[in-house]
Amino acid sequence: MLANALSDEAIPVFGDGTTRRDYTYIGARNERRNIDVAHSVLEALDKPRSLIRFVKDRPGHDRRYAIDPSLIENEVGWRPRETWQSGLHKTIQWYQDNSAWLERVRSGAYRQYYQRQYGLEVGAH
Repeated sequence: MLANALSDEAIPVFGDGTTRRDYTYIGARNERRNIDVAHSVLEALDKPRSLIRFVKDRPGHDRRYAIDPSLIENEVGWRPRETWQSGLHKTIQWYQDNSAWLERVRSGAYRQYYQRQYGLEVGAH
């Protein structure tokens, strides 16, 4: 989503966008609807909402993934260090600061690395 938005490409959102995920940076309790994440990313990058493309949801797609951090909170007193907004902005900044890395990922160059290192073809079935 972020890579596409940075390149002014369409952002695919499954179904009606109401599928929920619990996003983590260094923490939890950041459950968001996918459409709201798309809006947040576009707003942070000053990109138009017209980049959003609703695509057919896949059969059996889970409507919600959530994390329950209560065990680690209770056992060791852990608390998230970042809010949703601060984590999003740090993630966006990292992508912007590491555009060469992003280009290698988008180009598929990492596949050659895996082939050389491990004799594996990434994405092969």
